[in-house]
Amino acid sequence: MICPTFSSWNGSTCLCVSGYYPISGSCNQCPINTNWNGSACVCLSGFYLSGGNCISCPQFSSYSSTEQKCICDSGYRVSGTQCTSVCPTKSQWDGSKCACISGFYFIQNSCLPCDPNSIYSAASQTCLCKDGYFGTFSLCTACESSCATCSGAGSLKCTSCRDGVLTATG
Repeated sequence: MICPTFSSWNGSTCLCVSGYYPISGSCNQCPINTNWNGSACVCLSGFYLSGGNCISCPQFSSYSSTEQKCICDSGYRVSGTQCTSVCPTKSQWDGSKCACISGFYFIQNSCLPCDPNSIYSAASQTCLCKDGYFGTFSLCTACESSCATCSGAGSLKCTSCRDGVLTATG
């Protein structure tokens, strides 16, 4: 008995050699990114069939057999043919991470503006009021006119005085 290419006679029938499978009447290898399931070549996990080839979904996505397409994972969105992180308002994807746009800073998991009388501190990820002001990142209020620095409103909240001004205790 003459067996087809990539097969051998076992005494009663032609069997495909190891790594080859009976596909369309001859012994063939499964295409790349597929496995033999006992009756057909099927796409490997994480791959889907498109135009006769098994294609992988982009990073941060998986194939939905219901929708017949790759779906971005939770927290990611489609950007061209890739899935990128969903960025907070006033930020954009810089290719590797979300970055706040100019004038906004990453504070409390959001991109927020600092008060004009404050300076952003990357170390503490907040805006600190400049000397002569007190408050929070979003609202810095001027200290009493006699104070160089203060912890709140009024002359009793001065933490240091302007030049030429003395405290009540001397």
